[in-house]
Amino acid sequence: MYSAVSTLSSSGSATTHGAAHSATHTARFHGVEDRFIDNWARLAESIGMDEGLGRVHAVLYLGSAPLSSRAVAQYLGVGVTECAHHLDTLVAFGGAHTNENEAGETVYAAERDPWSWFMKTIRERARREFSPLIASIRAVNDLAQEAKSAQSIVIDAERAARIDRISRFTHFIDQVSGLVETFSSLGAGPLTATMRMASRFMR
Repeated sequence: MYSAVSTLSSSGSATTHGAAHSATHTARFHGVEDRFIDNWARLAESIGMDEGLGRVHAVLYLGSAPLSSRAVAQYLGVGVTECAHHLDTLVAFGGAHTNENEAGETVYAAERDPWSWFMKTIRERARREFSPLIASIRAVNDLAQEAKSAQSIVIDAERAARIDRISRFTHFIDQVSGLVETFSSLGAGPLTATMRMASRFMR
């Protein structure tokens, strides 16, 4: 599906030697694609995302044209339902967008700029996963502070120290949350420029 090497000669026919030579290079290129997809899947898994989602994303990224869920599923050898679920997740995270082909079938295309979909993914994951966790951490800190100020509860030195540790950790999480929000709200251009500038100072 993604082979960059045609098995046909420019005249539209293939000699035995030419076909064998082209097929060899095609197989090698497919091997490169397979390894690329495997690496993308491992990268996705390393940041807590589904390995299958990474494979689907990699196939879309390599594709030269929008692909249907059926085409992606066939390429990866997985079920269409599973593939469609991953595609919907990618769309929700901003890593892909949908369109319709001439047959009226929904097709999917990946965002080509890695920085763009990376930041969109961070922002969406922060909204879905990090924000509820932050709210829970803050709620625990509020309860700790209420216990500290309540006259009906005896707070000895050890408990007071623990409450202070909870407070410091909550403050740290608030700072991390602000950093994530700032990072994810930057556009790809400004972020890339910032990274390049930082790399110059680190040389």
